Amino acid sequence: MVICESIATRVNNIFPSRLVLLVLLLSLNLALTSCATRNDINRKLDEIKVPELSGKFAGGYPLSEVLLMLKDISTTNDPGKVGVKFVVIEPGDPDFAKIADAVPAPDHWDPTIPVIEFNQPVSNLSLRQILDAICQVSDVPIGYYVVDEEVGFYLRRADHPIPVAMTAEMPRRSGLEAILRKLNQTTLPKLPPGLSQPVRLSKVLAILKNVSSSNGLPSDGINFLTKPYGDPAIYPTLINASSLSGGTEQPPFDPARITIKINSPVSNVTLLHLLDTICQSADVPVTYAVEDYAVWFSSKRNQ
Repeated sequence: MVICESIATRVNNIFPSRLVLLVLLLSLNLALTSCATRNDINRKLDEIKVPELSGKFAGGYPLSEVLLMLKDISTTNDPGKVGVKFVVIEPGDPDFAKIADAVPAPDHWDPTIPVIEFNQPVSNLSLRQILDAICQVSDVPIGYYVVDEEVGFYLRRADHPIPVAMTAEMPRRSGLEAILRKLNQTTLPKLPPGLSQPVRLSKVLAILKNVSSSNGLPSDGINFLTKPYGDPAIYPTLINASSLSGGTEQPPFDPARITIKINSPVSNVTLLHLLDTICQSADVPVTYAVEDYAVWFSSKRNQ
């Protein structure tokens, strides 16, 4: 009994008011709950797999509509049929200050302005990889951030690269190695049909996806996509952040306007070698980058 009273006295000395102690305990519980919820959302982003997005974003959709589409996609492919909620993070939101690469102004931005368009069907992606791809193809710099029970999109500073997806390092490395292995091991005895004459890059992407398939189904092939502004240095400058009006000194990278003309004979080459040949045969400077879920073509600035 004396020991209990001694402990109570010490607690009262440390916490003059039991109400303060209760508040601290509640705050700790909320913090732990919030952390657990974020961990649950991050787990879902990696575990929800989407077999195909064929036609989902064709023609381009404003981010405001894409948020609803993402909710539907995540619910459909979530084994628990709960999905993930997607929102817009405003500069006034409490979590905004935690985002290092967010545009500090305006106080409000219009989510109908960023347009998201995939110029080719994509397949076999995790939900997180889809979010990364959305940020890559947006015509306005955006990023995403996991906030408690939802995923929020925000305006990203144009001079900052898109953050590396928060997927665990091993799955990212595994995905990258799998694509590189397929590019190196796929040998083509001759040019695929359609590449023996001048052809638009948009058509080339579909040809590459088909020849990269191991079973003849395009959905099994590698994703080949394009970034409208691959280099942050040539991203559109947001001259007036409050209205998001502005322009770009260089037009977007449009695969429908780029011609590939392979003049030299090609035989018994790997798919990786063919990618190099395609870039060297383009009528404008083109480069590519291999990532864990796709091969991205983009503009290459003149050296």
